[in-house]
Amino acid sequence: RSSQVKFWRNGIDINTDEEIDKTIITKLRAELGLFPDDKVLMTLSRLASWKKVNRAIEALSKVVNKNPKVKLVIVGDGSEKQKLIDLTNKLGLASNVIFAGAVQHGDVKQYYDLADIFLSLYDLSNVGNPLLEAMARGKAIITLNVGDTSTLIKNNYNGVILDINQLNEIPKHILKILSDKKYAKRLGENAKFYAKENFWTWDDRMKAELDIVNELYKSWGF
Repeated sequence: RSSQVKFWRNGIDINTDEEIDKTIITKLRAELGLFPDDKVLMTLSRLASWKKVNRAIEALSKVVNKNPKVKLVIVGDGSEKQKLIDLTNKLGLASNVIFAGAVQHGDVKQYYDLADIFLSLYDLSNVGNPLLEAMARGKAIITLNVGDTSTLIKNNYNGVILDINQLNEIPKHILKILSDKKYAKRLGENAKFYAKENFWTWDDRMKAELDIVNELYKSWGF
C-alpha cells in the first residue's frame, strides 16, 4: 500500500553557500575553449536517448541565429555521443557545441558555476541530481513538465518549465534569460533559495532513513 511506502528525494553534496571561485572558472573556460564574452548553456547527464540532449542542440541552432556567441557545454558520456556529434555537425554547430565528456563528481560544481543556463529536457522525470545541484548553485533553469518536475520548478519564479508540446519555445526562453540580467538573476536566486530550504545533504537523507528503520525495528518488538 502507498501508505507503507516512503519515498525520499536524493541528497546532494553541493553547498548552496559556497562562493564561486572565479579563478577556477576562468581556467575551466580557457580549457574548454570559451571566450570571455561567450554565453554558456549546459547539460549534464549520461548521453542516453531518453535524456534528449539533442533537444538542447536543436534549440541552440535557433539561438545562434540571433546570438552567435552562445555555446552549449555537454557534460557526460554514453551511447548517444556519436549521434549527438553527428547532429551537431549536420546543423553547422561544431564551433558552438563543446563535448566535455565524463567529469568526476568532485569537479561538477565548477561546470554548474560557469553556466548561464542549465537545460534539463528529458522525456521522463527531470528531477535527478543534476537539476537539484543546478538549483543549489543558483542557475537559471529551463526544463520540461514531466514527472515530478513541477513540484520543484515554478514557471518564471525559480526556473522556466515548459510542457512537452512547447519544445519550439525553448530558444525564445534561452534568449530572454540571456538578454535580461535581472530576470536571470531572479530565477537563479529563487532556485538557490528553494534548494537551501528544501534539499537534504546525503548525510541528512541517510539519517532520516536510518531513523525510520530504527522506529520500525522497535515497533516490531525486536
